[in-house]
Amino acid sequence: MPNVYFIGLFAVLIVSGLAGSYLKGRSDGTEITRSAYAQRDTEAAAAYAAKEREITEAYRKKETDWAKSFSEASRKYQRELDKNATDYLTILATHPVLRDPGTAGQACAGGPASTPAPSSGRNGSAGAILSGEATTFLLGLATEADSVVLQLTACQTVLETERRATP
Repeated sequence: MPNVYFIGLFAVLIVSGLAGSYLKGRSDGTEITRSAYAQRDTEAAAAYAAKEREITEAYRKKETDWAKSFSEASRKYQRELDKNATDYLTILATHPVLRDPGTAGQACAGGPASTPAPSSGRNGSAGAILSGEATTFLLGLATEADSVVLQLTACQTVLETERRATP
């Protein structure tokens, strides 16, 4: 009967071997699947990182371009402000007094207006001379208005540039 024990032992060894092979195969299959998923996730992460870099670089380029256009608009605005101030001083130096063509005599002097001599023909009066303070005030007011126009124009330029840059 020792032959039966030998066959039983042999059967137990075969079943143990098959069970071990099954468990090892199952383990290897899980590792293979896990490896495939990990590879897929790694490729997706790399693609995402590349796309993110591409988008970031595009936005940085847009930001750099916008900053350049903004600084150019700022330089242009400062040049125009300087020119406006220079023009004001030039006009003030070359025309120390202004004339008011709608009045006769002197408009801003302390005394009564002088009556101009009647003109022969249709020329009308030459107008009144404004005081130095009135001239300075009016030229200053015109210069201030010009600087406001320059500021608004610069703001519009920056906004238009920004809107053209964004899709």
